[in-house]
Amino acid sequence: MLRLDSIFLRPFVAVGLLIGALSAPTLRARKSEADRPPELISTDSGPKWKNLADLKRLAGLGEPEAQYELGNRMLTGDGVPRDPSGAVRLLEKAAEQGVADAWFRLGKVYHDGADMPRNYVRSFECYTEAARRGLPEAQHNLGAMLVSARGVRRDYVEGLAWFIVSAKFGAVSSAEQQTRERLAKRADLIAQAEERAKELLAQLKDAPDAVQPRVTFPGLRTAPPPVARPAVPTASVTPNKIEIAPPPALEAPKPQLSPTLSLPPITLPPAAPPVPGPDKKS
Repeated sequence: MLRLDSIFLRPFVAVGLLIGALSAPTLRARKSEADRPPELISTDSGPKWKNLADLKRLAGLGEPEAQYELGNRMLTGDGVPRDPSGAVRLLEKAAEQGVADAWFRLGKVYHDGADMPRNYVRSFECYTEAARRGLPEAQHNLGAMLVSARGVRRDYVEGLAWFIVSAKFGAVSSAEQQTRERLAKRADLIAQAEERAKELLAQLKDAPDAVQPRVTFPGLRTAPPPVARPAVPTASVTPNKIEIAPPPALEAPKPQLSPTLSLPPITLPPAAPPVPGPDKKS
């Protein structure tokens, strides 16, 4: 009978012990993983709705992103019957809950006057709300209205300031350069606009709700009061469950900049007449 400490079995025993030692951590890891409770994995899987029925249901429940999306689709007739009035109502609800794109879309609706009566005052208010929330297209369009006098008194300084701000936030447009070229002979106005842009950028960073563009509407001495904004409660962040199949991306079109500016020539004030010197005696 062979003993375990036999000289012939010693190599096999050593190899077996070595394999067992190496595999023990792996087996323990597998066991610990199997014993773990299921985890809720967070993932950004796109919109909360899977289809149009889900989108309508969520919009009816007051979900702001769904209201914005459905309102946009109703505005253009994208997959749903076109209903501008209903679209505006949904966009207003989404805007009141803080959706910057909804404020921008309302600004376009009231500015263009295609689906609703044109209302430049309301358009400017909506663009202002979107601009406060950091939307560069809205900041650009404030500048466009001010520089091109669309429903407001022309103000090159304030308009150029908003163009500068929108470029800092990522807007791609030649409007700033066009305006600078128009003001090439008025370095003082360009300097004022740059200082005003610094002021606006600081406010947008530290106190965006306090930002108020300097604007005068024809027939009004001062700008109308800002739009009343109800306090939006901060939603608690909870991870989303992974869906079996990713939902279709029912994405709305991105906000667009205003059409190409047509800036009128700047009329410079006449030069002051030369001051006559003392008469020379002959």
